Amino acid sequence: HEECHCKDGEECTCEECNCDDTKGKKKKKKKKNDIEDKLTLALQTINELNDKLKEITVEDYIWVIYVFIIILSWYSNSLERKYFLYNDLNCKNKYRKIIILIFSILIVVYLYFFKGSIDDIHKLKWYDSFKKRKLTELSAMGSLFIVISGLIFLYIAYTDTDIDVELAFN
Repeated sequence: HEECHCKDGEECTCEECNCDDTKGKKKKKKKKNDIEDKLTLALQTINELNDKLKEITVEDYIWVIYVFIIILSWYSNSLERKYFLYNDLNCKNKYRKIIILIFSILIVVYLYFFKGSIDDIHKLKWYDSFKKRKLTELSAMGSLFIVISGLIFLYIAYTDTDIDVELAFN
């Protein structure tokens, strides 16, 4: 190898070497590994994108659930109003059942988002920024607090048979 410092039969470690023996083979391997690495990264990116799109689709369904909850809440307010105006016990019982149903549904939704937040923590990479790590952890903490508040409101709705406590959850 006149243009490189390597001895015949040894693996060439010279970056500028264009020889045909071991260095040339190593270069081909490296190029093949680079292509495989790029393809793997591209597939991971596509998979992450698909996962994100699936997550957004689920969130679309959750918005439909929220619209349903808004309609139920509106109806339950009218029942509550009738109970307080006319002392209609039938309206009171319907109101309580609807409120319990609403909070039961919300607990499921809140648990879904909390699980997603925990999954996001597990997906963090060692090279993610400090800011991303902190915000992801804070998001999980906030989701946990929402689950706890939902459980508290459900407990109140279930045990407050006289409708003495106003449940402001919106």
